[in-house]
Amino acid sequence: MAMKKIVSSDNAVVIVSDANQEKMFPVNYRYMLGDMMYTVVRAFKADNTQMRRLVTASGEVQELTVASMLKDKDAPDFRKLDPKE
Repeated sequence: MAMKKIVSSDNAVVIVSDANQEKMFPVNYRYMLGDMMYTVVRAFKADNTQMRRLVTASGEVQELTVASMLKDKDAPDFRKLDPKE
């Protein structure tokens, strides 16, 4: 099992296993961050990094690492929504 060490600018170190990241934020996972709503439409791996393709409510497409999404999840304005049907 591969382990990744994630270092952020505030010197916090998070060690996350690839196997755990693979299961996080599955397709159809929806959340609000601030006033933006995001839906995961694709889960994939690029350069050995777990990635997610997100679509905003306005139709904008973004690709983020699971590590950056985990940081967003800790934000006070993060809110998980029911999965998209």
